[in-house]
Amino acid sequence: MPSVILGSNARPHDSRRRDLEMSPRSGVRLFPIVLFGTLALWFTGPQVADAQTSEASVPATWEPAYWDEMMNAIKDAQQRGDRMHAESLCSEVIPYVEAQAIKALRDHAALLESQQSASAAEVRARAEKLAQAKVEQGRANGPSSTYLGFAPWEELYVYVGALQLSRRDSDALAVRQLALAYRNSQQGYIRRTILMRERKDPRGEC
Repeated sequence: MPSVILGSNARPHDSRRRDLEMSPRSGVRLFPIVLFGTLALWFTGPQVADAQTSEASVPATWEPAYWDEMMNAIKDAQQRGDRMHAESLCSEVIPYVEAQAIKALRDHAALLESQQSASAAEVRARAEKLAQAKVEQGRANGPSSTYLGFAPWEELYVYVGALQLSRRDSDALAVRQLALAYRNSQQGYIRRTILMRERKDPRGEC
């Protein structure tokens, strides 16, 4: 994996932002990815419609089996050279895992609130900050960036520990899988960025 990871205090240089805004294709709709959450930097890649995928097929809750199935389907499409189908699957599964991460962070805040924990307000604020960033991303007409100051996948691992302390082992395992999936999904941003900077087609990379 390319080592282009930004730290929690990192901010994009102007030259990097210019590179990110240069797309190898024009006249296409692009879907966004959040880089690790420490720097929610919205990246663009062509989005295509696919009759085989729909919102109705996306689970309302976190389902690790669905994530695995989708990632395997994306890999199969990549191996066949079907970038458009892979991109369509990416445009479905990446928003799914990001939405589930927000939901899990809110669930963590609710657990802490029920325990009257002093950290509940901070966790709640971070969950809502990520949620608001996603809303702003949806309104943007092009690439945009929002500094979060924390890594959502690290927050999810903290939630795993809280669930284990509450003896909710099955829930802890599910959130651990979500944290890993979220982090892996954000690594797609790195691959797409490198491809775009090399003037290569980033479709189907997620």
